[in-house]
Amino acid sequence: MTTPRWALVRPIPRAMVDATTQAPRVAPISLSRCQTQHQRYVEALASLGVRLRWATAADHLADSVFVEDQAVVLGDVVLLTQSGHLPRRAERPGIEAALPAGLRVVRMDGAASLDGGDVLLTGEHLFVGRSSRTNDAGVAQLADAARPLGLRLHEVEVPGDLHLKCSCSPLGEGVVLASPRAPVAALTAHARVLHVDEAESYAANIVAIGRSALVAAGFPGVLATLRGAGWSAIEVDVSEIARADGSLTCMSVLGG
Repeated sequence: MTTPRWALVRPIPRAMVDATTQAPRVAPISLSRCQTQHQRYVEALASLGVRLRWATAADHLADSVFVEDQAVVLGDVVLLTQSGHLPRRAERPGIEAALPAGLRVVRMDGAASLDGGDVLLTGEHLFVGRSSRTNDAGVAQLADAARPLGLRLHEVEVPGDLHLKCSCSPLGEGVVLASPRAPVAALTAHARVLHVDEAESYAANIVAIGRSALVAAGFPGVLATLRGAGWSAIEVDVSEIARADGSLTCMSVLGG
């Protein structure tokens, strides 16, 4: 896995206050708080040396800030997915328009569904989570895109979370951060796993660029684990975005 040179992001949509969430809504989502947290997130990304690429805002699409689900970047190939949540398929054209020139674009089609949050790449190993958003045809089309690149695909079950990367994420250099909710045994067979306590499972979702990582604020155990393994960490408050089922990797597509 090469160090990313660019990050595709998209503004917080006004419709985010109406986002469908897994947890019961006990109070309205604050649009202004989400916008402030997102601004600090993209500033943190830029501080790590990546060039920001902005997709056009889609204020009517509640989940459109979560760009990760719309594209999977594999070297110079980008697979444009078809979300398992049908209303989200309207997000894809805006993501395609914002991609850098020179990539080979593959468009998922037919009955296939796959969310990018279900895909984890570490070294030559490509894990795909079988969540409610990703089906057999989606896995097959991902495998077709990955095969010419020499990547080894591993299917894993996602029994409780929305996406695979809700409970694990790649650090690079063959290392994965994972909570007990992740398919730890499958990951351990092909990567070195840094373990996150169940109580801090949310913070197993990090964005790593080189030897630095963006980490959700408020999880000291994860900070200590990362720093003990040689990664520097930047805390980013995404507490309001989390109320819309969002996390750090969701809000960017990394490539380069």
